[in-house]
Amino acid sequence: MRAASVSFRGSAQLHMLMHDRYRTMLRTVRTQAAQQLRRLPDPRSFGRRAPAPTSPEAQTPGLP
Repeated sequence: MRAASVSFRGSAQLHMLMHDRYRTMLRTVRTQAAQQLRRLPDPRSFGRRAPAPTSPEAQTPGLP
């Protein structure tokens, strides 16, 4: 009975340690993703690569 309580306490400490490591990992991943998103060019610049509305490619039949 005593060994079970000791092992339970150890597993709880391990759980908290893993939880803390997981949270720090998530935080670093989120900050890295935010920095990468900030490094991306303006989303409006992507529209120049798409066909212009007056081009025949954009006016394909069947598309709204």
